[in-house]
Amino acid sequence: GGLFANLFVSSDAIDTDFMVKISDVYPTGEVRILEDNAVRMRWRENTLTPVYMESGTVYNIEMNLWNTSYVVAPGHALRVSVSSSNNPRF
Repeated sequence: GGLFANLFVSSDAIDTDFMVKISDVYPTGEVRILEDNAVRMRWRENTLTPVYMESGTVYNIEMNLWNTSYVVAPGHALRVSVSSSNNPRF
């Protein structure tokens, strides 16, 4: 089914990225990314003109992490990561 992340974010920069990753954490410590997505804040309103952030303002953003069908194996765990970078992908 569909995966969504609803974030309340703020920054003192006029523009930044927010990333959400859902990963499978194996009992060995190995991690495999299942789904991820990003929002560049200046394009959050899907307009042709960028809309920059204002310092001290909290923004509500909803991120679509697409659809998935995944069975979490015994002993595994799901990890949700939120950051302004997506190392090692970007």
